[in-house]
Amino acid sequence: MKSQKATKEQIAEFVQAGGTPPNLSEEKKEKEEELVEKKEEDKKEKEEESLPSQEEIKEAYKSFPNAPSLEQIEAWKAEHDNVFTSAFSKKEVMIWRPITRSEYRNIRLLAQQNQESFSQLDYEEITVETCMLWPDPKTDGNFQRIMKKAGVFSTVFEQIQQASHFTPPGAVGLFAAEL
Repeated sequence: MKSQKATKEQIAEFVQAGGTPPNLSEEKKEKEEELVEKKEEDKKEKEEESLPSQEEIKEAYKSFPNAPSLEQIEAWKAEHDNVFTSAFSKKEVMIWRPITRSEYRNIRLLAQQNQESFSQLDYEEITVETCMLWPDPKTDGNFQRIMKKAGVFSTVFEQIQQASHFTPPGAVGLFAAEL
């Protein structure tokens, strides 16, 4: 039995209605359905691989020695509005906040006063230590252990800068619109 060819108008009607044109064979229809199912499965897998939820993160902190309680995290959020976490591994985890304008100003003034001896690395380290909530940079040996690797200060510094609404020069225009 031969299948009838559909007209362009019929095909357009089916497509607009979200259907499959009538002249496609059953095999093609099955392949299309398989592709749609595969895309949905891939999407679900990506969602599962994505970052953990806030609740999952808060629960994970309970396993760290000297970790802040959920109440402490909530208190920090109330005090600083935004609190973030960074993790470089399961053992290298920290909680930090954005830098305030007055803290930023003070660090810049310190840099100006010590121009000859104040490097970008000094600036990054002071910023990170100022914004670090846990582990405590002054009292927790875990902080020093985490920060031993060369790129940690710079990476967390960049995260703090971004969370504090510092943007790369080329991206500044993305936040403005003409009225």
